[in-house]
Amino acid sequence: MEQYQETVKKLSSLVDLSEDAFFEFDGEGTYLDIWVRDEALLARPRNELLHKSVYDVLDQEKASQFVKLFNQVIDSQESVDLEYSIETPVDTRWFLGRAKPSVLGDKKTVLFCARDITEKKHKDLALNMVLESVGVGVWSLDKDGTHIVWDQGMYDIYGLQKSDFNVSMDSWLDLIHPADRETIGTELKESLNTGVPFDSIFRVISKSGETQYISAKGNVSRDENEKPFRITGINLDITEKMRVADNLRHANKLQSIGELAAGIGHEINNPLAIATGTLTLLTREIESQGLNSEKINEYFLTCSDALIRITNIVQGLRSFARVDSEQKEVFDVGQAVHRNLRLVEKTYKNEGIQLIKRLPEEKLCSLGGSGRFQQAVLNLMTNARDATQGQLDRKIEVELTTVPEKILLKISDNGVGIDLKFREKIFDSFFTTKNVGEGTGLGLSLANSIVQEMGGAITCLSEVGQGTCFTIEIPRVSEKGIESRLEDPSESLQKETQGKVLVLDDEPAIRMIIKETLESHFFEVDEALTGDEAIEMVRKGSYDFVISDLIMPGMNGIEVAKNIKELQLDKIPAFIAITGGIEMKPEVAGLKMESFVDEVLHKPFREEDLINVLSRVRPTV
Repeated sequence: MEQYQETVKKLSSLVDLSEDAFFEFDGEGTYLDIWVRDEALLARPRNELLHKSVYDVLDQEKASQFVKLFNQVIDSQESVDLEYSIETPVDTRWFLGRAKPSVLGDKKTVLFCARDITEKKHKDLALNMVLESVGVGVWSLDKDGTHIVWDQGMYDIYGLQKSDFNVSMDSWLDLIHPADRETIGTELKESLNTGVPFDSIFRVISKSGETQYISAKGNVSRDENEKPFRITGINLDITEKMRVADNLRHANKLQSIGELAAGIGHEINNPLAIATGTLTLLTREIESQGLNSEKINEYFLTCSDALIRITNIVQGLRSFARVDSEQKEVFDVGQAVHRNLRLVEKTYKNEGIQLIKRLPEEKLCSLGGSGRFQQAVLNLMTNARDATQGQLDRKIEVELTTVPEKILLKISDNGVGIDLKFREKIFDSFFTTKNVGEGTGLGLSLANSIVQEMGGAITCLSEVGQGTCFTIEIPRVSEKGIESRLEDPSESLQKETQGKVLVLDDEPAIRMIIKETLESHFFEVDEALTGDEAIEMVRKGSYDFVISDLIMPGMNGIEVAKNIKELQLDKIPAFIAITGGIEMKPEVAGLKMESFVDEVLHKPFREEDLINVLSRVRPTV
C-alpha cells in the first residue's frame, strides 16, 4: 500500500510539471480518475467529471466516438493517437490525445493523455489562409519516394482534384514539363541522399495547355543518426512573376535596340541623305540637259525606291527607340501600297508567288507618316511571303477597299496559318514562331504600333493549313491638302519663301545638297563649318534662316541656336535643326530644344520636305 501511495505521489509531481491532462477510463467511457495541474483544461471542475460517463459530458456523437476508441484500445492492447475538438461554453478547444491500454486491479482500462493545441491550431489555420492567398502548396516526401503527401494548396496550384489524382513520385514527375522532369527528379533524390536543401524552378503544363512556372523549396529532416529520411517543402506558382520578368527582358531588348539605333542612326542617315539629295540633283541635271529617257527614268525610279526602303527600315528602328515620330501628313494610301508592291513584285515573282492586286483608281487618303505606313505594309507582306514557303501554289492577295470613314487594306495568303493558341501573342514584341535565326518577332509588333499611331487597328483571321488574312483599318480623311503638298514647290516658294539662308553642317556633301537645292529655288545661301563661325556670320550678316546639324563636333546645334537667339539683332533668323540620329533628345547639355529651335528636319529628307519646312517658319522681327 505504501508503494502504491508513493507511486501516486510521484505521478502527481509529474502532473504538476506538465501542461497536459491525464485520464483513466473504463470500456464504458466512465471517468475513473483525472490528473491535471490546471482544471481550466477540463472546462469544468474535476469533481464534476469523476465517475461520470462521457455521455454525460459530451454530445452523443462525440461520446460514441470516444467509447468506440476506448474499446478498440482495450481489445487491441495498442496505443492510438488522435486529434479532436471539444465545444465549451466559451469557444472550441482543440486537443491532441493518446489512448494507451492499462489495468486497474482486475479491470482493463484506458489511460488517456490530452494536450491543448488550440493556439497551434489557430496559427496553422492562419498559416493555411496565408498560403492559399499567395498560391503556396505544402508537400512532403520520404527517402524512398514511396510516401508523398500534398496539402490542398498543391492540388490548387496544379489544377487537380483529390479524387482525380493519385499522388506518387512518378505521377508528380509526369506533371512536370518533359524538358525539366529528369533534372527535378535528380535534384530531389540528391537532396534526400545528401541532406542539401532542395531549391529549384521548373515548368508544368496545365490542363488548358498553358505553361506554369513553379518555384519549389524543401528542407530535409534527419533521424537520430543524422541521416536524411524525409524532405518537406513548398511549391509557389511564380508564373506571373516570370511573365513580368519576360516583359522586363523584352523592355531591355527594346532599350538595347534604341541604344544601337542611336549609335548607327547618324551614320546611316547622313550618307542616305547624301544619296537621296544627290539623286534629286542628278535627275534635275539630266532633265535640264535633255538626256532623260524611259530607261533612265526606270533606273532612277528603282534607285529611289531602294532608298525609300532603307529609309523605312531606319524609321522602324526609330519606332522601337521610342523617340521622335515621322511628321504626320495627308497621303494617298493607294499610292503608298502601290510603291510597296512595286518594291516586292519582281522578287515575289522569282520566288514563285502569285501576287494578286485589287487597288481602286480613286484616291483614298489618311493622316499619318506615309513612310511608316509603307513599313507596316511591307512587314505584313514579308510575313505573308514567309507563311507560304513550302506551299505548291503560293498566293498573296492585296485588296484596298473602303467603308464609311474607314480604309481597309487586306493582305491574305494561303500559307500555313496561325495556331489559335498563338494568335493573342502575335503582336507582342519579340514573339515569333519561326526558327532561331529566321525572325526577330518585331515585324508584326512594329506594324501594329504604326497603325495604332494612325488611329487604326490590325485584325487577324487565320486557320491552320488554310492561310491568314491581316486587315488594316485606318481612318479615311478628305483629299483636301494632299494636292497642295504635291504641287510644284518652285511656283509658290518664289513668292513666299525666298530669303537668305546660312547652312551649318560638318558633312560637306550635306551642305552642298542643301545649298544647290535652295539656290534652285532662288534662295541666297552661305555655308559655315563650325558653330563659332556660324554665330559670327549671323552677327555680321542678315539671315532669314539658319539650317544647322543638331549633333556636331564641338558646339552642338542647340547651343548654336541659343547663342543666335540671344544676339541683340533687329531680325532673329528662324532656326531649323536637321538630324540624322534616331535618338533625338529634347534636351542636350541642359538646354531644351523647343526653347531655341523653330523646326526639326530628319535626314534623309526630300526636296519638298526642305522647302516646306522653310514655308512653315518665318524669321522673328
